[in-house]
Formats: sequence, structure tokens, C-alpha cells
Amino acid sequence: MNKFISKLVVICLVLLSLCGCSEREEEKTYNSLEELNSPGVTIGTWNGSTIMGDIEERFPEADLVVYNDNLLGYTALTSGKIDAFAFDRQQLQIAISNGLSGVKILDGDIGVVEIAVGLSPVTKITDLEYLINTFLKENKENGTIDDMYSRWVLKRDYEMPEIEKPADSNDVLVVGTCGVIEPHTFYKDNELTGFDIELANRFGKWANMNIEFKVYDFSGMIAAAKTGEIDCIISNLNVTEERKESIIFSEPVFYEYPAIMVRGVGELEYNSIPELNGKNIGIMTGTIIDGIVSDLLPSANKVYYSGAGDLATALKSGKIDAFGLDDIYTLDLLTENPDFGLINEPFVVQHCAFLFNKDDNGDALRNKMNQFLAEIEKSGLKDELYDKWINDVDAPMFDYESLPGPNGTITLGTEGTSTRTCFVRNGKLAGYEVELLSLFCEKYGYSLDYEVMDFAGMIPAVVAGKVDVACGCIAITEERAQSVYFSDSTFDSSEYFVVRKTNIEGNESFISNIISSFNRTFIKEGRYKMFINGCLETLAITVLSVIFGTILGFFAYLKGRKDEGLFSSFMDFMIWLIQGMPTVVLLMILYYVVFGSLSVSGFFVSIVGFSISFACSMYTMLRSGEMAIDKGQKEAAYTLGYTEKQTYFKIILPQSAVFFMPSYNAEIVATIKATAVVGYIAVQDITKIGDIVRSRTYEAFFPLIAVAVMYFVMAAILSAIVKKIDFSINPKNHDELKILKGVKQND
Repeated sequence: MNKFISKLVVICLVLLSLCGCSEREEEKTYNSLEELNSPGVTIGTWNGSTIMGDIEERFPEADLVVYNDNLLGYTALTSGKIDAFAFDRQQLQIAISNGLSGVKILDGDIGVVEIAVGLSPVTKITDLEYLINTFLKENKENGTIDDMYSRWVLKRDYEMPEIEKPADSNDVLVVGTCGVIEPHTFYKDNELTGFDIELANRFGKWANMNIEFKVYDFSGMIAAAKTGEIDCIISNLNVTEERKESIIFSEPVFYEYPAIMVRGVGELEYNSIPELNGKNIGIMTGTIIDGIVSDLLPSANKVYYSGAGDLATALKSGKIDAFGLDDIYTLDLLTENPDFGLINEPFVVQHCAFLFNKDDNGDALRNKMNQFLAEIEKSGLKDELYDKWINDVDAPMFDYESLPGPNGTITLGTEGTSTRTCFVRNGKLAGYEVELLSLFCEKYGYSLDYEVMDFAGMIPAVVAGKVDVACGCIAITEERAQSVYFSDSTFDSSEYFVVRKTNIEGNESFISNIISSFNRTFIKEGRYKMFINGCLETLAITVLSVIFGTILGFFAYLKGRKDEGLFSSFMDFMIWLIQGMPTVVLLMILYYVVFGSLSVSGFFVSIVGFSISFACSMYTMLRSGEMAIDKGQKEAAYTLGYTEKQTYFKIILPQSAVFFMPSYNAEIVATIKATAVVGYIAVQDITKIGDIVRSRTYEAFFPLIAVAVMYFVMAAILSAIVKKIDFSINPKNHDELKILKGVKQND
């Protein structure tokens, strides 16, 4: 009976909670300022603020509720007592960054508020109004106030600078402040700090006065100034007509722009750029965002990734708090990821262009490209193409593969992941920049070929002459211009910070999400074909590298075991060098330096690099295998009349193979996994294909799982083949009669 009652209570509680949830879901939410101007809507604000008049004028149908404390307003909003709360936008953003959840800030301002110093009409300080206005004017002109505003309000840098106190002064200025408005006047480590506190201290030094702070409830400061209990108010004080009747105001210190906060599901985790200072910021390797983030967010921790798909995955999993991305990328990113949002202010506007080698050929191509861009801009074709791709990622693409190319071939280097400008679609390049280049090739008689590579490898590829031109949302910078030529700008792109949304409620079931992810990863645009091609590319590099590496290592060891002098020392040095060098570094040295002046593909360079690496391992395995064989067997073979060559191939090698074959098998598996880095030298292996697909879908699960499974299957197949060979050469697995075949046996 007790168990039944307990279960009944639990069920009732669950039903009550579900009812509460349902009721909450039906609650009215607002997405624009216009929706608030309706009967029954209640808007709260701070008592005495100039915002009150703006609200009454802007939202005459709504009811106004005033609070003596902004914290009370926040509580009233989140608890459902009011529908909206109006306050300074910066203050609302700070409240959210400090943990206020379940709310969002609507786009658009509702007025302008003048912030000034309030002066007591009965102060005993001679010419105080003149002194403060003169001080403010000087510090505005020399940039001090702008610097303070940037540090305290925009960057949220809450370190108070050292300000010398006046020397040999008995004058005291009593300043009233409230101490509860971050970042203007608030307590940090039990000390009063903030923009207003620094401003007061700077004025004290300038006017040679000692500053004494008195902290009041906000509503009590005006009365204190009116009676002369304090000389002035420095506390983010709004200028109002009503307050002018009681106190005197200085010239404006700065202006604020009020906004409105409402309850909402799916609000941004961060709402302004300064909130990201001190957070983990994702950076795409090689982009200009790196330096901009260092200047804009000096306390941020930068985390580097190779592509937009990696950035989206890292943000979704919580490894980073935000990442910078251009507005063209975000068109598809936000569609694929409804739990992402943008901080609605670009942190930089960049001019994107084509890159050319800094030689005579590159200069000639650049000049032709600039002439071509000027012509299509004048005709309107440039804008037409841009609008075409921005509005439709599935737009028809110019058939660049049919270009006859009587004047030669232009090779394009690109990452192939810049959606809408230069990306892989149905196994071919598409996008605005690709179509521009295709039309350029048609006009000047070139055919067009391309190589897909990592973003960080595009500029080195242009400099080394591996490709003739590069593109893919590449920004023009002075640093890059020292190494390459830029064409005129093809388009401008604004960079935004992408952040997570909070309180997201999923609408699809787990099974639906799985099916949707599978379709986007494999079925859409026939992407499974790309995975198959990438798999074949990886398998070909691995198999050829193993074959050539085995042959090279074997013959090197035959030479080294006879010559234990100079050649053996050389091989020891090469093994030390190659095995101590990261594979990706070896490949890039071969691609950009050793074969830099030759027109060889990344596929060929990959085979060369992995063959050398495998040969070094083969040499070591053969040596360790022979060392495992007792020297007495050699002596016995020589005694029986075997030559040195016969001894090795008939006696030593068959036995040593039993010892090194497990290592040989492991080295093959290691090689197939190591091929994951060949994307750095423009090879579309299985890993690179996974990156390309993730750049389109912005999800990690299926592309990464597919890549992992394919590596596993390929490694298992090759490993099974090697184990079969190992089994066949191991004497323990042979029939005794077969082993003794040809040997005379006494009866």
C-alpha cells in the first residue's frame, strides 16, 4: 500500500511538472520591439530614468512599471511579473554574461541617454562646474575617456590603473555613487572600482583634490547632492529634466543606448564581443582572425582548427565558447545548426581576392584578372554572379571542364570548403569565385584544373609555383602581400562571432536526427561517391608506399649488412632523421622544397614520402630480425659450403621473418593511419573528404564515424593479407614432409 502511494505521489508530481512545462511553453514570447506595443503588455524600467519617457512615447498601448533597482526588474522579468525590462544595452548584456538566463535582448534601440556628472547646487567647492567641464573636455580631446570606456565598458577589463593621489592638498571632494552598476561603479574584492571611480580619481589628481566616496541607494543620491551632503554624483547618472530642477549637470561624459530584454528560449550564450574576453575562441589556421582576436580580446585563449566544420564541432561540444566566421559561411551554418547564433556586430570587414605568384607570370595573370574584374563589374555581371550564389547554394555552375585551353592550363589551389564561393559539390568545384575564374579562363583561352588542400597550405603552394592561383574567402592583408600578388577585391565579407544558444529544445526525435544526419552526410549530392574515391586514394598511397618502401628498405639493408662502414652510418643517420621527423613536416619539405620546382602531384609526393619512411622502418626490422638468429647458424651454413648470399636467403631471412613480421604488420597499419595528413599537400584522401563533407553539413558524428570505419576496414584488410603471408612462411605451420622435401633421409 505504501509503495502504491509513493508511486501515485511520483506520478502526480510528474504530471504537475509536465503541466507546468506545457504552461510555460504556451507563454507569449516577443521577438521584436513592435510586438510590445499591445494592451496587456507590461514593460519595466528603472525609476527616474529618461527611458521612462521613451517607453511611454514608443509603446503607448503597454503598461509601464518602475523599479528602484535594476536587479528587481530582472527578477520580475524572469518570474513572469512583467513582459519586458528596458535598460542600457551594455548593462543588459552584462547581466546575461553574469548568469541571467531565460532572457534575450531584442534588436534595436529605444532612445539615447546622456550620462553626466551631477553637481550639488550648494557645494562649497569654488567653480566646481567649470573645473569638471574643463577636465572632461581635455580628457575627451586627448582620448583618455575613450580609452577608459573601451577598457571598462567594451572590453570589460576590470583592472584599475594606478592613479597618484594629490600631494600637499587639504581640499576634499565628496563624491556620491551607488556601487551597484557594473562596470561603472561596483565592488571588486571589497573595493569600490569601475569607470566612474577611475574618472573621479583622475579628476582629483587633475584638480589637486582628495576624493572621498559616499555610497548611497540610487534614489538617495539626488537628495544628498541637493542638500550639500555630497559635492557631486559620479554614478552613471542619466540627465533628466526632472533632475535638472534639483541639481546641476556637467557636459556629457558619454551616451548610452537603451534596449529591451524579454523572456526567450534559445537566447545567445554571449551577446556582445567584450563578453568573449577570457573565453576559448576558435581560430581557423592561417586566417586573419588570429591577429584580430589578439588585439580585440587580449585575454582570450585561442584554439586553432583547420576548417569551419572543425570549429562548429568544437563549439557544439563545448571545447570553445565562440569562433569567428565570415557572413557567407554563416548562411548555411545557422541553417544546419539552429542551436548556433551570431553576436550581432561584425568585428572586422575583409576584402577577399585571388592570389597569384610573385613572379612575371603571376603578375601577368593578376593584371589580366584585374582587367576582367573591371569589365564584368562595369557590365553588372559581377554583382549578378555574387547574388546568384549568395541566394542559392545549388545554383547552376559554369562547365569549366569543357574549356579547350589553347593557351595552357591554370591550376587553382583551394580548400574547397568555402560554401557559396569555392566549395566541392557533387565531386566538382562550384561557387562564386570558381565561376569568376572559369569565365576568366574562357575569355583568355585557358583550361582550368584544381587541387584541394588545407587553408594553411594555399599560400605556400602559390609561392612554390604548385598552383597558379588560389581562392576561397582569402582576405587581403599587408603581410600576405609580401609573399603573393592579390587581384582587385572580388567581394567584401564581414566577420562575426558564432556562439551557442541556451535553453534549446529539440523538436526532432533521436531516430529522425540519425536519419537526417545520414542523408546529409552520404546521400545528398552523392557524397558517398566522394568517400569511396577518398578511400581508394588512401588505399593506393598505402599499398604503393608499402611495396616501394619494402623493396627500398630491403635492398638498402642488403647493402648495409655487407658494408658496416660509411653506408651503415649513413643509414643510421637517415633512420634517426626520418623517424624523428613528423610525417606532415616530411611531406611538406618534399612537396614545397625538394620537388618545389617540379610539376608533380601531391599523390606522387605522398608515395615518395611514405615509401622513404616505410623503408627506414623496414631496414630496422630486418636488422633486428637477423640479430635474433643465433650466429652459430651462419657458421654452420658456411661449414656446409653455403655462400654468404645463400646463407642469408635460405637460412637467416626465413627465420628472421618470423620475428619481424608482427612489426611489419603493425607498420602497415601505422602507415595507413599516417596518410591522414596528406591533405596538407593537396591530396583528397579519406580524411580530407571527411573535412569537405563536414564543411557542408557542420556536424561531426557521421563524417567522422564514416572516416573511422573506412580506416578500420582498410587496415583490417591489409593486416589480414600480411597475416596470411606470415602464416605461410612460418615453418611451424608447414607440413613436415613439405619441409624435408628434397632432403635424403636414412631408412
